[in-house]
Amino acid sequence: MQGAGSEFSKHFNPARLCEVIKLKKFEDSNIYDDDDDELDELDELTVESELTPLNEIHETSNKFAVAAKTKKSVRLSIAREFCELSEAFISILIIIVLIFTFVIRITSVDGDSMLPTLRDRDFMLVTNFFYTPKCDDIVVIHADQLYNGITGSAGRAIIKRVIGVAGDEIMFDTANGVIYRNGVQLEIEIKDGLIYEEGYTISSLTVNSVDLPSMPFAVIVPEGRVLVLGDNRNNSVDSRFASEDNRRRLQFVGMVDVNYVIGRAFFRFAPLNSFGFVD
Repeated sequence: MQGAGSEFSKHFNPARLCEVIKLKKFEDSNIYDDDDDELDELDELTVESELTPLNEIHETSNKFAVAAKTKKSVRLSIAREFCELSEAFISILIIIVLIFTFVIRITSVDGDSMLPTLRDRDFMLVTNFFYTPKCDDIVVIHADQLYNGITGSAGRAIIKRVIGVAGDEIMFDTANGVIYRNGVQLEIEIKDGLIYEEGYTISSLTVNSVDLPSMPFAVIVPEGRVLVLGDNRNNSVDSRFASEDNRRRLQFVGMVDVNYVIGRAFFRFAPLNSFGFVD
């Protein structure tokens, strides 16, 4: 036993044993460190893998938010455009109403007294905006003593041409079918089978003065009145119908009070084959 102990003592080195133990601890420490690194990488991968769906959801949510915002902007833009168009439409409608109330009216021709210039059922635009009747104008007037076939009583709108205004001296030369205004004959021209008086067409020469005096006598148009004739001179009830007999027969027009002048007819919009300005 003593020999064995001596042999153990001979080979046992405490310092060496301490070094081995330290080395072992160091190796174990490195192993754990390596494991920690691997765990850290694993944790990072796990977190990243867990965050990826969340990121995708966030991106998708952002896309939906942008799309919703864009859709809302489009709706607001459409609403604004609709409001602007509505305002413009209402403004235009108000302007049209005002124009057709105070500036322009619509009327239709009833009868053939204005042939060949105007025909029965022609539709006209009439203006009374700052209008004062002038010679040769086509006017719409309210004949308060003229028979109305619709109502069966007096008072109807008729359309005629102004031949004389206040102060004008009108004389009918029925022998030659011409008219003098203030001593000057209204110019007559026959061209292509049509008769023109002062540049506008008439159906025939004026050979009948009806109730008004004829040459050598003249009539003076009173203040505030106008003398009107139809272009269809032999088939027109106009200022020449001025007697009390015609008044009783509701065929009276006479010298027309300017307050009864509704306006000047200047444009024919129907029928379409006669569309345009008239004079």
